[in-house]
Amino acid sequence: MYRIIAHIIADGSAGRGKTPYYSNTCKELREQFKQDLQIFGEMKIYERKPQVTELIYFPKVVTDLLAHLFDVQFTYPNRVPKLMFIAKKEFKKVFLQALFDDEGTISVQLALTIHNIKIMEEIKLLLNSLDIQTSKIFVHPYPNKTCKVYLYIPKNQYKKFQQEIGFSHPEKAEKLELVIRTKNR
Repeated sequence: MYRIIAHIIADGSAGRGKTPYYSNTCKELREQFKQDLQIFGEMKIYERKPQVTELIYFPKVVTDLLAHLFDVQFTYPNRVPKLMFIAKKEFKKVFLQALFDDEGTISVQLALTIHNIKIMEEIKLLLNSLDIQTSKIFVHPYPNKTCKVYLYIPKNQYKKFQQEIGFSHPEKAEKLELVIRTKNR
């Protein structure tokens, strides 16, 4: 459930009166999301590719139930669920992994980008609670658009990040492994 919540916050939508969906170009993440939804039992799930990115549509009752149980808002999310801060370590890890799978990048640096500073501050707290250090939070304002909020994981934390959180996204996992091996040469 924690992974589903993170995926909907990052790359999903659950607007009022609309069928919720999760969107990602990575087939493995979409399959993982569909598998995770099975925790709620059998339901009608379907995929569409209206433009570039495939969407997985699922019943509204899922987001309604999660929003109620975890006191989280999926339409314009404004914070991480409060329960996340008292959750077991493994639940924090799967939540953070899903966020990094969707909104993280590993090229020049390992970074996470999201459009809400409060959510990013709470993600930073979660990372720190797992003893993973981060950079300060950076905000890049865009005229007439939502700000881009991001933080970096320092290179000396890559191995710890890989061990504690890692990626389900195969390309990102491979890139992180390559960066760690290259650094250790």
